[in-house]
Amino acid sequence: MKKYIVLLLCISILASLSIPFTACSISFAAAPEISIDGETVVWSEMQNADYYSLKIMFGDTDGYELTTNETSYKIKFVKKGDYKFSVRAKIGQAYSAYSDVAVFTLEKDINTSKSDDGKVTYRGSGTQDDPILIESATQLLSIKTGTKKQVVNDINETIQLYYKQTCDIDFGGKDVSPICTGSQRFSGFYDGNGHVISNFTQNELPKSGYIYMGLFGSLENASVINLTIKDYSSTLSYVSKGFGWGAIAGYSKLSNIENCHVEGSIKINSPMNGIYYGYAGLLVGESFGSRFVRCSTKGEINLVFSKCFAGGLVGATNMGAKDVIDNCVSYATISTRSTGRNSGEVETTSYSGGLIGFATSFKMVSNSVADSYLSATAIDGGDPTTIGIGIFGGGKFRSSNGLSMLIYSNCYFNYKKMGLDFGEEYEYKTLEELVNRYAIGGRTVMQNPSTTVFGFKDEQISDAKTFKSFDFENVWAIEDGKLTLRDYSATHTVIE
Repeated sequence: MKKYIVLLLCISILASLSIPFTACSISFAAAPEISIDGETVVWSEMQNADYYSLKIMFGDTDGYELTTNETSYKIKFVKKGDYKFSVRAKIGQAYSAYSDVAVFTLEKDINTSKSDDGKVTYRGSGTQDDPILIESATQLLSIKTGTKKQVVNDINETIQLYYKQTCDIDFGGKDVSPICTGSQRFSGFYDGNGHVISNFTQNELPKSGYIYMGLFGSLENASVINLTIKDYSSTLSYVSKGFGWGAIAGYSKLSNIENCHVEGSIKINSPMNGIYYGYAGLLVGESFGSRFVRCSTKGEINLVFSKCFAGGLVGATNMGAKDVIDNCVSYATISTRSTGRNSGEVETTSYSGGLIGFATSFKMVSNSVADSYLSATAIDGGDPTTIGIGIFGGGKFRSSNGLSMLIYSNCYFNYKKMGLDFGEEYEYKTLEELVNRYAIGGRTVMQNPSTTVFGFKDEQISDAKTFKSFDFENVWAIEDGKLTLRDYSATHTVIE
């Protein structure tokens, strides 16, 4: 009551002196309510607040004050002790009263690490039990190879580091270079911890070396889990040589990618006269023996290049590789157009796959779905044996009889989105005949009899009965009329 009496008195005095009311800077608003939530200080929003002033004290006399427009503050102290927080709001020319004091107690010192160049400090030592915490975009882009060298018994060793993301990271539309470029490979263990990395582009190519584009650029013996990438975008009108392109990585060798989800677009319109290979997938461009489990993608790939390999998950898998794809789904629109020439002769390759653009070999592909629009063409019509669409745009087959060597199980594709249908008035009289021809490589490859693959049409995507033997209790769900993966938290897997 006293505050309001003082306030009225102040207004009366200023009015009598013709002084604007805003010149009276007294504390008149109630204080924010403050609390500690885990490692975050949070406080209630004050109406019409211009900003907040947060007082941080350690001990009775040491401390500082900072201003922020947020209503929270992430605690990042590494020395044990009690940290006291109090906040007030700036409203016009006045401040509210300070809030009560909230106390955060750090029981013990926290280990810290530095980036290779020593410019960035992280919390955490990088072990499995004490992972390096990624708390900002700057920290994320500074991890590089995800390894460090140490001497054990006079022997130099390279050890892999563990990372854990603690918050969503929004790049605000910034053009982001891959974490690893050129011959560098990320070989650490990255846990997105259920968080999102969003809103970044990759429209600037590396100045040297093979082109591997994506958040990490290139992976080898790595693990990336529990990560979502949204609003990823690449749009280029000229690429001078071969490339691997994916939102997570352009190339992945013997790496684990689990519970990762991508929404984005890759558009490369670079007609080339020459033999250059372009691999693009919404997860990974080119893979050798990697593992993709419980991953999803949504977006677009539009590829005009010399030789094109594009897939909703992966652009291509390599000869002799033992890749695994299990319980994955892709909602993608994929278009490839090959423009390659060799000594004046047309030599084109154009593959567009709902899951994999071209599958040379793999260990297992199972329980996965391609609900994708697919198109594959080539300049001057091209060679029909090197143009294909399907769950795999193309794949390894026995040349003597055109029978696929690839055996996969319980996989599904939307034949309607491929512009196909069956019946007496169509080329394919039965769904079985259509699936046998178009699940892999279009008309040029026949299914292996050991393969189990099924076709469905648009409205069937919302019916759990469409997907035989899928685990709808633990893995899959139907939400908003779409097949989707349930929430899940993966642990790191090492591929031998």
